[in-house]
Amino acid sequence: MALIFVRQLGRKIFAREHGSNKKLAAQSCALSMVRQLYHLGVIEAFTGQTKKKEGETVEAYDVNVSEDLKQQLQSIIHELGVHIPPPDPSGPVSLVQGKMAHFEPSQRQSLAGVVPWPPPQVNWNPWTSSNIDEGPLAFCTPEQISSDLQQELNYQLEHDKDLQTVR
Repeated sequence: MALIFVRQLGRKIFAREHGSNKKLAAQSCALSMVRQLYHLGVIEAFTGQTKKKEGETVEAYDVNVSEDLKQQLQSIIHELGVHIPPPDPSGPVSLVQGKMAHFEPSQRQSLAGVVPWPPPQVNWNPWTSSNIDEGPLAFCTPEQISSDLQQELNYQLEHDKDLQTVR
C-alpha cells in the first residue's frame, strides 16, 4: 500500500495492489499511483523518445524476389486491404497499422519443446513458465481450482442432455 500527499490537489492519494511477490506488488502499486496522477492531471503523458531494445533495430538489406512471388504478395496485400506506404529515403517506414500498434507483448515462452512438469503451485502457469499475477486464478489455491472444475463438470453432467446420452 502506498499513500502520498499531492500538493497540487491538496489531498492524499493511495494505491493498494497485490502480486505474487513483494517486487511485483510494489511495481503494480507504483503503476497505479502514476495512472492516478495522470488521470487527475498532475502529470502529463510521456512524449519523449523511448529506449529501443537491441533487437528492435534491423539494418536494411537488399532482397531478390522472383516475379511470381511479387505477384502473389501483391494479390494477398490487395485481398487483405493492406495499405503499403511508399518507400521513404529519409528513414524507416512502419508497416504497423491501426490496432496492431497497440498489442501488448506476449508472455515469456519456454524455449523447450516440452512443458516441464512442476508440482501444482499457487499462482504458477506451467504452460508459459510464468506467474499468474492477474485475473481470477491469481489468488486461488490448486484445491479451489480443482473443486471449481469438479463442480462445473458435475453441473454439466446433470444438466447437459448430450452428455447424459453419452453416459
